[in-house]
Amino acid sequence: MVAEEEEEKLEQISLAEWALHCHQLGTLHQIMDPFLREKIDPECFKTFTEIAKKCLSDKGSERPTMGDVLWYLELARQQQEANAVEEKMCLEMSDRTTSETFVTIDLGIGNSDPTPGVEFSELLAPVGR
Repeated sequence: MVAEEEEEKLEQISLAEWALHCHQLGTLHQIMDPFLREKIDPECFKTFTEIAKKCLSDKGSERPTMGDVLWYLELARQQQEANAVEEKMCLEMSDRTTSETFVTIDLGIGNSDPTPGVEFSELLAPVGR
């Protein structure tokens, strides 16, 4: 059982080191699940990776406090939500422009109404009240 735990700890350490290496190369987004890559706001991802990088610092004095971690995670959440709201608004706007309703106005041309304009007779021939 101890050997399995040590082996798992080595896999986790290697994964963290690999992630840090990819971050340095600017390729961290490539190791993310493609399904998630399309759903995470770039600013949220940047904030999240920066706090994760700080948590992995070799020196304990350089690691953030738990309060700092919570603050950065809250910031990342807000960035993600703001992006979701922005995307929703963009979708609604595109839906509106693609499904515009056209209104037909009857100008009375070719109308067989025997008394055209009677509706507005008071406007055309104002009578004192």
